Amino acid sequence: MRLLLIILACVLGCGGSSDSIYPLAGTAWIQRLGDRKCDHQLTFSEDGQYLEAWICILGDYSEIAEVNKGTYHINGHTLTVDLDQSTCSTDASGSVDFSLNGELHIFTSAGGTLLLNQLIFPPGEPAAEIPTGCLDDDSFAFTPMAIHAI
Repeated sequence: MRLLLIILACVLGCGGSSDSIYPLAGTAWIQRLGDRKCDHQLTFSEDGQYLEAWICILGDYSEIAEVNKGTYHINGHTLTVDLDQSTCSTDASGSVDFSLNGELHIFTSAGGTLLLNQLIFPPGEPAAEIPTGCLDDDSFAFTPMAIHAI
């Protein structure tokens, strides 16, 4: 999940050469990961706030969530996310390249591309009763952890 966060940090960038929050301001995006039964949600608020949530259903049908919060800005085709809170101590701020053409395309440092579809309504934070923590990128193991400053 940490690798995807860094990739997502640079997903959108259709503005000019100066820093901005447009064209992502006021938008929300989702990527469905059917093989892992997860929704990967990104919300870019009008005030420059960033919310990322991974909400997953486990084999026993319980739900878990990984959450990152911070701010974002765009410079050209580069999206930068500065995280200040996370449920995963290994998540970090970063920048990624992106394009916006009906879908949000985030280009990863590993050479991959994430495709996200726009949501009509921002999803907000996961419900309080959903346990939060950190999902391992490889094993998908979940380590419970409250949201905290990073």
